[in-house]
Amino acid sequence: MPPREAEHQGTGAASSAQSSAGKSGVASDVPKKICRNRHWRFLTSFYGPWLRLPLEKLQLLCNINYNMPPPHSVDPAVMFDMLKIRRLVEETAELILQAEGNSLLVDTSSYRPRRIQRIRDMACQKLSAAYRVDEIPCSLLTMHSSADLDNVASEVLRHDPANLDAKYVHFFHEKIHPLQLTECTSLEPLDDIVEAGHANEVRRTRAAVRFFMDSLRGLRDESEDGNDGLGNCISDLTGALHTIQVENTIQSHSASSQESHAQRNTAKVTSNDLTAALSGCRLETKPQSCSVPTQESQASRTIADPVPEQAIPSSLLTQLLFRRGSCYLRMACKLIPQGLPSTNANDADVSPTETDDHETAQQRRESRQLVKTFASRAKRDFMDFLSKLQYSPDWPTSAAAELVACKDKVLAGDKVRDFTRTALQHSSPINRIYKVSELFASTPLEGLPSYPPGVALTEENPDAAANIAKIASTVMDEIRENPSVCETVTYHPLLLETLHALLLCHCLLQYLQS
Repeated sequence: MPPREAEHQGTGAASSAQSSAGKSGVASDVPKKICRNRHWRFLTSFYGPWLRLPLEKLQLLCNINYNMPPPHSVDPAVMFDMLKIRRLVEETAELILQAEGNSLLVDTSSYRPRRIQRIRDMACQKLSAAYRVDEIPCSLLTMHSSADLDNVASEVLRHDPANLDAKYVHFFHEKIHPLQLTECTSLEPLDDIVEAGHANEVRRTRAAVRFFMDSLRGLRDESEDGNDGLGNCISDLTGALHTIQVENTIQSHSASSQESHAQRNTAKVTSNDLTAALSGCRLETKPQSCSVPTQESQASRTIADPVPEQAIPSSLLTQLLFRRGSCYLRMACKLIPQGLPSTNANDADVSPTETDDHETAQQRRESRQLVKTFASRAKRDFMDFLSKLQYSPDWPTSAAAELVACKDKVLAGDKVRDFTRTALQHSSPINRIYKVSELFASTPLEGLPSYPPGVALTEENPDAAANIAKIASTVMDEIRENPSVCETVTYHPLLLETLHALLLCHCLLQYLQS
């Protein structure tokens, strides 16, 4: 199933199934069912070459993107998460082939049923770990992988109904009818996993499902749940964010303690060196594991050097921020009709406030205040999301060209060991780096390129397409006049969605203020 159809919440699949049944003239008693993860939102935002790129090349691109001077061309956390998902899903597929006796790497003819079941358990564990990293790209990848992935969880649950990894995977791969998503979706498996202590990632999934089910109900149905479903989403996401905040605090405290301990050891070694020199003795110093690399060692490193495991970032924090901001924004939008004044077409000369009694007017004021509160909270989360991305108005084009050449060599299968960081390090102290959230501050940053660059919409030329073409032409002219630097921003698959949502937050807040 193409991912673009999957993003539209299964409506395309349902309409095609109905049209095919209508053409045949036979009403099918068994409707066509598809996996639940085909209905996940933002699938097409993650579509790209990473789905089919060999793992070795994807690993090199992740290292290059991480080692390059800021701003990174792509959010390193997202790229490494995609690499983890690719590796876990491919290992899962190989284990499933072994369980089915179709592996080309291992002779499985002597495997007993108990060992085959253990292999399926391992496959479920790896696929569950992939979904915990990020369920959106993992859902997209499984759509383009072997169909055997859809059945491994059900096979494990048949022998072990209490297996939590199998429950989590089966939740994504359970086949349901596209027109009965809310009726066929139960949160009980996710509740069991959360109660067992696997909180953060599964809370994120449960919040995404609740948001999805609320979206299917639309802006109507206020009498059923109101904002209770979205309130539970907020609780899940806030709890996960709080847990991550506590974990980061503990890790930073541990890192600072190790750093201070290393400094004390360094000072002790220096004192011993001085004592030995004064006494005329020769002291053999042992190599220190915490030694700081010199400039020469940094220059000798290649841009494709592997990244240490402890330095690999995670995108879970930005996932939670984006989802909670989306929940707050939806809660604000659902309350807009309740905050609008009532109008009567027969009383055109009467103001809306005169037709409302005191109690109704008070309810409208409270609704407008809630809209403002939720929009402000959504804006805060989206700004925190954007603060994880970087922008530079004057990134050297020479560094950009070398980076593109390096990536082209990776895709072509050439070695990239000759690309050292010396060619790219010169850009780090020169170009200015800002958080993307700083671009939306109340006080504009100084020295940024103007936008639109020297072109404004005029009454003489109201055609939007013509103005966009003129803006693009002006941008190219400025690049030709000053070819040494260019603007660049860290890309994230959900960047456009976040910017659009942030614009909606500003619109709501400004409307309420006016």
